[in-house]
Amino acid sequence: MLVSYASQYVGDNDASLAMLVAGVCGSRVGLWSCLTDDAGKDPGGGERSSWGDPNSALCSAFEMLSYVMGIVWAKPEEFKNLIDISYAGMIGAAACYRVYWARS
Repeated sequence: MLVSYASQYVGDNDASLAMLVAGVCGSRVGLWSCLTDDAGKDPGGGERSSWGDPNSALCSAFEMLSYVMGIVWAKPEEFKNLIDISYAGMIGAAACYRVYWARS
């Protein structure tokens, strides 16, 4: 995640692109390994959809939000705004998960 964010500050275009791709690929591996691990757990009592439905709804809502932000900041020089918002969202999500983990 930090590698992708730092890629916007590298002056060399080839190095910046390589950092961006490597960071995105690395973050996706971690994301999907967490999601598939959680999704594979059986909550018992027929409550599987009680976890999956809100998860799907939130994913869809945030995906739609990313499309709207892409329309708002459509110029290439404004791409930094999308990167900053995405990074802030990831930090916020990590903080929320950390609080949840500490309480359980």
